[in-house]
Amino acid sequence: MAYPHTDNDSRIVVLRQGRETTVLGNAAALQSLSRWLLWMASAQAEEIFECHLSWNFNGGELRDRPRVRFVDLPKNEDSDDASDDGCGDELTFQHVPEAVLDKYWNSANEVPTGAQCPILS
Repeated sequence: MAYPHTDNDSRIVVLRQGRETTVLGNAAALQSLSRWLLWMASAQAEEIFECHLSWNFNGGELRDRPRVRFVDLPKNEDSDDASDDGCGDELTFQHVPEAVLDKYWNSANEVPTGAQCPILS
């Protein structure tokens, strides 16, 4: 089965902070991701289908203009290793405006933390 199409204007930033991971994306990225999820859901019970964000969203090659970035944020000093509800690890998907993507995309070494970080606080 052919791989799903990934929109050229897709942009994803994966924020990692302690045990929390947040996938930020524009509408094109989330629509592309939904096509990948539907493609995986169509697999027969004995098949293994997968999507690798860095590889599949970048067209299986290193690109001059990548569509996916990973950013490690400093651990939030106000939280412990488990989430407040006792569930432990967390994976969140968010649609965000381009300005939010730009903030993390362009300044991986100067990202806001703790109370300054509206995404993970």
